[in-house]
Amino acid sequence: MSSSAATERLRRLEECGAIAGYAAVVNPEQLGYPLLAYLWLRYPSSKYEPLHDLLAKTPEVLEAHHVTGDDCFIMKVAASSMQHLERISGRIGQLGSVTTSVVYSSVLTGRELLPHVK
Repeated sequence: MSSSAATERLRRLEECGAIAGYAAVVNPEQLGYPLLAYLWLRYPSSKYEPLHDLLAKTPEVLEAHHVTGDDCFIMKVAASSMQHLERISGRIGQLGSVTTSVVYSSVLTGRELLPHVK
């Protein structure tokens, strides 16, 4: 594909909103956060402001998703150590029951949905 064709394709994807922005991909391990975990929170309330406030103050929570099922929220967390993860889990656990799963290894990360573009 020529440079001009690639530029035109990017322009069209930006205009239709398919490309929402550009960002640097940061390696948490290189920043001192070698531990990755998922926390499942069973949140007993329908008032989400306390959770949203806690998430705003907890930069180690990389993602948080409201989901169906018994556990209302799933969070992706980066930590510097098991003790650090335990402190984060403890803070979140003040809002409800938490289950923690530590990631051994990641076989697929950062995949973006790329539709076939003509």
